[in-house]
Amino acid sequence: MADCACLNATRITEWSKPANNALAFRTYYVAADSGEAGDLRFTLQKTSEGMWMIQNISG
Repeated sequence: MADCACLNATRITEWSKPANNALAFRTYYVAADSGEAGDLRFTLQKTSEGMWMIQNISG
């Protein structure tokens, strides 16, 4: 999907809270121009300043 200009998230599933300051979830998406679909798993971690940072993205 390197050539896609825009991705539309269609579902967010598999929510979990692996730690008090972390969230994990899977996002399903479709490319608006080609109709190609895929999914990625995100892990976010809250910093001591209160901002959410992406810790990991996997397929």
